[in-house]
Amino acid sequence: MESYNNPYIDRLIGISPEQKELEKRYHEYIIAHIEKIGGEKIEDFEIEKTEKDVSLIQFVELAIDEMLRYYGRTKRIGIPLANIHILKMDGTKDFTKGRLIDGAHSSSQQSILVDRKPSDIQFSVSLFHELLHVKCFTAFQVIADDKSNETGTKVSSYRQGMSVVSRDGKTIYLKSVEEAVIAYLTADFYKSITKEPLFKNEMDAVNNGSIAIDTGRQNELSQLHAAVSVIYERNKHLFPDSDAVLRLFIDSQVNGNLLELGKLIENTFGPGTLKKIDPESIS
Repeated sequence: MESYNNPYIDRLIGISPEQKELEKRYHEYIIAHIEKIGGEKIEDFEIEKTEKDVSLIQFVELAIDEMLRYYGRTKRIGIPLANIHILKMDGTKDFTKGRLIDGAHSSSQQSILVDRKPSDIQFSVSLFHELLHVKCFTAFQVIADDKSNETGTKVSSYRQGMSVVSRDGKTIYLKSVEEAVIAYLTADFYKSITKEPLFKNEMDAVNNGSIAIDTGRQNELSQLHAAVSVIYERNKHLFPDSDAVLRLFIDSQVNGNLLELGKLIENTFGPGTLKKIDPESIS
């Protein structure tokens, strides 16, 4: 149980007994970093939010919070409006020098950026995807012997939903699985807004084929469905249906409950297979 209620993260790990008295300072440093660095304007790429943009942000955030509560999330992580950066068309691609397109999120800054597409539906779907990342279970880690801040210790991301950063900060595990679960939930969000009056005129254009909406990460999502199917087939005695297996993935992403899923995967595919699903170097 955390002794400090940080509004932006669920947990802080890696505090040694000698550092315990500094816990409050670590959290204050994290909060200040998120609010200051995460909220800094992205010069040359960011555009001012219109009233409609703000309304759509509020609509999407409410939808996320309701979805997370449905899946058992008890903590609400509120992201400052300044940390939601709307970029001009192709802004993400240009800002990241082609590494990412349409949108991105920073777990260490609890911030997102998303291109302002002409379609309000596409903008909302992309916004939902990126914002959901930072509102799911979030943990930071303390790494000793760093001189980059006043505590003398480096504080960095450790968990963002399912994904896990190694203690040396050089490797992310389960990143593509996290993206797959986010894609699944984003597709659910899109289904839920097809009858929303806010988007009625545009949905007419979608239905007649004039506008195509991309909910993203279809390759990862297909792999998730395939994995869920295999796990269910090999463990039918444990689950009523494949949806129950999928719920374990969602629970791990939303609430950080990775232990039960990890045991299931390793019992199914062998010891040590959880982290080997998709290690991704970030060094």
